[in-house]
This record gives sequence, structure tokens and C-alpha cells, in this order.
Amino acid sequence: MNWWKLTRGIQATLMLSSFNAGIGFGLPLCQAMLEDPAKALHPTTGAIATDRKGEPFLPLSEDNTLASLEYKDLPRFMVDALVAREDSRFWTHWGVDLIGFARAVVANLASLRFKEGASTLTMQLVEHSYTRSQKGAINRVQNKVFEWIMAFRVEYYASHVFSSKSKGKQAILASYCNRVGFGHGTGGLIEAARYYFKKEPHELSLGECAHLAGLLRAPTANSAYRNLENARLARDAVIARMLQLKMITEGQANSAHFYVTSNPKVPNRKGDGFTFELIRREITKLKKTGLIPQDIDETSTTEVILTIDADFHRKVTNLVRDELYHIEQRPEFNKGGGTLEGAAVVLENATGAILAIVGGRNYYQQMFNCAVDGKREIASVVKPLIFANYIDLNPKPNQWRISNEALGKNEASGLQGNYHPHETGLLPTGKHSIIDAIAYSSNRASLRAGSIIGWNRWNTLLQQLHLTPSSLPKSTDTWIGSFPVSPISAAAAYATIARCGTMPEPYLIAEVRKRESGLNRPLYIHKNQSHSIFSPLSCSVVHRGMVKVLSHGTASLNAKPMANGSIAGKTGTSSDIADVWFVGYTDTLTIAVWIGFHNNRNPIVRRGDAASLAYPLFEKIVRSSPEKFPAAVNSF
Repeated sequence: MNWWKLTRGIQATLMLSSFNAGIGFGLPLCQAMLEDPAKALHPTTGAIATDRKGEPFLPLSEDNTLASLEYKDLPRFMVDALVAREDSRFWTHWGVDLIGFARAVVANLASLRFKEGASTLTMQLVEHSYTRSQKGAINRVQNKVFEWIMAFRVEYYASHVFSSKSKGKQAILASYCNRVGFGHGTGGLIEAARYYFKKEPHELSLGECAHLAGLLRAPTANSAYRNLENARLARDAVIARMLQLKMITEGQANSAHFYVTSNPKVPNRKGDGFTFELIRREITKLKKTGLIPQDIDETSTTEVILTIDADFHRKVTNLVRDELYHIEQRPEFNKGGGTLEGAAVVLENATGAILAIVGGRNYYQQMFNCAVDGKREIASVVKPLIFANYIDLNPKPNQWRISNEALGKNEASGLQGNYHPHETGLLPTGKHSIIDAIAYSSNRASLRAGSIIGWNRWNTLLQQLHLTPSSLPKSTDTWIGSFPVSPISAAAAYATIARCGTMPEPYLIAEVRKRESGLNRPLYIHKNQSHSIFSPLSCSVVHRGMVKVLSHGTASLNAKPMANGSIAGKTGTSSDIADVWFVGYTDTLTIAVWIGFHNNRNPIVRRGDAASLAYPLFEKIVRSSPEKFPAAVNSF
């Protein structure tokens, strides 16, 4: 026998064993010491978007939930069922159950496999709170070492933050109930109670709590929707353990039943869908410009602060849906046109912040954001912009009367389009003030103002207002709104008038933060930008015309007196009644409303206009808006 080779072999084996031990224990030890134990006690497990008030609005990952409970909200039966099923010594250990650990070691040695890890509730919470690789046997061992160390750190941290071990334990158990999955896509106890039983957590019975606890080890196999017998056996095992630990009486055990709902609904974590996708889109833009890290939305400590007012946004969403439904119930509604769609955008005049944005009726039926991506014929909504541009070029009051006679060919030479469109019957032929031309929506006065402005100057204005991405065909039709515009662009253009000529840049994300040990570190803060488009004089004159739209003009039959300050706006109806608009503003808000069919140009009704179809929604949004938003710096 070559003793030298044997000695070298033993040395190599010991070195390899030491190396494996270092990887198996040293690496997860270092990783656990670098993690923040507070992360396990945060109410969410992933990046979240909050509204402008700091209230949770939407999770930014589909497997995350914002719903959370405090310990006092947990039903006592649920607490006892979890402890009995998963960790009977939970209230006494410090994250690792040494007795259970010893039993697991014996079981693993006997089977020569890693069968048991003696996972406590705290260790399971760690598993759900920190993302780690699950591939391979080495990773599984490392993860278990990480959980042991991290569980102790979480327990120690919780006991100090909440002033005692028992209160720390309560916080750990509450966080566990907020994060653990109960099968069928549910995340947390709130979603599970609603999904399986159509109840809130505090309404759960003993049998229902035992059923949920019985799902934890095998959510699919023990689901009552997949195998009722397995579900009963798992429930009975939990009840038996609770009885053994004297948590319940025999009478309670014998009467413990559960009945799952026959109509479960998978939790929706995307809100209205349109807003979720829009937030994701805005985050992608910030990534591409290098303003935020590439993995920011995958980091559990990320908080994206939106400009949206969550309560107001939900109200506007419901108002859009309700109004579309009411229009469809009208006898004159075109039932063959398809599903009626609508969009609404509400901007804060002072900053351009998006307070509410509704991209459509139902995201899961029509995944197209009409508020941002939908471009439809803007119609007469364009007229105040034309007249504001006209006044900037003709600032003397004696120039503010304009003829509504048909346009002569020499007045707009070289342009295609209609030179004598249909004219409102509310104005006789002759010269009229710009205020009346706006109030009564004169097509021919608008054409004449456009011809005096000139095509090149008008096309430049459209680019400055971001109404079109490129030049339009040279046609007089653009002066009566025969070109497509998105609702958000229309809102920004009207906010320019509300702000006495300075155009805001609409924005959705106000700030991006990273939560670290209870502190918020800003990674990105939006900076407001604006640029001057119109003079205050032209905005003042146009404003008076849009106020008259509601008092005497095209919307006067539908408008009702409101106490929200000065209301100004303009109707817009396409010639085929396929698109109806109302865009306007108050002292604090600018609101754009569009209604139509998404995929075709069918008329909405046989006879109708924007005043009767779009204005009522605008008015309801104004009436529902909170009176807490700041007015524009320069306002009327």
C-alpha cells in the first residue's frame, strides 16, 4: 500500500470537505448577516406603488399583495391552527426549534437524505421574504442554513422593535399570515378567506381556519376544489392536533365544519389593469433614460410614489363605466356598433400631475389604453386653441371680431379640405366676437382664424402642444378638428390655457424610493417642466368663450350650476357622431373626456352630440373631485 498516496487522499478529502462546509455554511452565514431583518416584517413582499397620500395603490409584481392584517385582526382559531399545524413551540423558541431540529437530523441521517428541515413559522416567513435560488441540493442546504440564521435575527429584531418577545412573535405571525400562499393564486389570509369562503378573516369559523392551515403543506393536493377527501383529512389532522394541545374542546372539534364557495374568484392584483400597465411603462422609460436602476421593480424594498389620488381615481373609473352603461340603455343607442368605450384624464393644473386616468372600460376585454394610446378625431375641441393662437398674432381688441362666412379659395391657397363646412345655426352670417365663436362652435370662423394664422405657424403650434407626433396633411379640415388626438394630449393642451399659457408635462411617477431599515432613500424625484405657448391675454379671452359654452353655448342645455369655482370647457362632436369629447377645467383641475367605439367609426347614437353624451361625465367628475388640489400659479 502506498501510504503517501493514502495520506494525500485523506488530505484532499478533508480539504474538499472543508471547502464544501465553507460553501454550505459560511456563504449563507455571510448572506444572512448582510440582509435586513426588518424586511420580513414589511407589510408587502415586493415593490409597490403608492398614491400621492402614501397609501398602497398597486403591487408591481403579480405574485404580491397589498392586503395586510395586524395581529389583533387575526381570528384566534387561525392563530392556534397555524401553531398546531406548523410550529407547536412557536411561542417559546427564538426562530429555530432545537427539539424539532434534533428530530430532523435523526430522520435525515436515518434516510441518508435531506428530508426534513424543522421549519418553524419564522423560518417559513424568512423563506417567503428573501428571494433565493432553489436549484440543486447544495442550494437547498444553503437555504436552510440561511433560514436558521435569519430566523434568529428576525426574532431578535422583532422582540426589540416591539418591546417584548411575545409582541415580536405576534408581529411575526401577522406578517406570516400576510405573505404565505394558500393555493389557487391566493396570497395572504385576506385573499384566502375571500377566495374560499367569501368572508373576511375575522368571520372565519374553526373548521374554516383548520382547512386553511391544512392547505399550507400541500395547497394543490389538499384543495377542496381538487380533492375533497384530502381536504377533509388535512382539516381533521389540524383539528386533532389542536385538541391534543388543548387549544379547543372535544365539543368544538366535533362541530368543526367548512364549506367552500362554489364561485371562487382569483384575486386581481392589477387594479383596473390600464393603470398597472401604464405604471410599468413609465418605469421602463425611467430605466431606459438611466434615471433608476434596471432591477428597481424587482426589489422588494422599492416604493414608487404616484401622482394619482387613489380614492378619486377609483371614483372616476366607476363614473366612466356607469356613464357608458347609461348611454347603452338609451333607445337611440347604436347597438350594432360594438362595445362602447370611454376614457378620462384628470390633471392637476398647478403641476401637470395625473390625478386620475381611465384607459377604458374593462382591461381584460380590451387591453388598449384609450387615454394614452387612443387617438381619435378631436373635432371642435381644437377651436379654443386656434383662437388663442389667433389672438397672440392679433392682440388688439378691434381684431377680435371674425366673420363666419364661407372661406374663399384665396384665403387658404394651396390647402386641400372643406372651405364651406356646415355652420352652426346659433350664429347668423356676419362678424362675431371670438368669445361667441367659441361658445357657439363656429366652424367657419375657426377656418378663417386658421387661414389668417397660416399653415406653417399652425403646424408648429400642434408640435409644441404635442397634439400630433409629426406634420399633418395640409388641409383646412385640421382647423375644424379632423385629425386624431389622445385624451391625455388634449388635457395637457387645455391645462395650458388654465395656466394662462404655460404648458405642463403630464407625469405619473412623482418619486421612486428604496426602503432601508425603516428609512426611505430617494432614487428619483420628478422635476416639473413647463414652457410658454400662449400669452395670458389670449388665454383670458378664450377662457371667457369656454365659460360661455356652459352658460349660453353648446353645452348650456346640459350644464348645471356648480360650486367648484369657474368652469370652462368645450364640446367636440365628430361629423359622424363616432367620437364625442368634452375637455375643460376648474381652478384646480383639467379634465378630458372621450367616448366612442374603439375599433370602428360607427355613430354612437342616431341623433346626439357631445353636450348630451360626454359633458354629463365631465360634470360628474368635477362634482366628485376633492376640493384639496392647489390652483394653478397663474389662474383666472
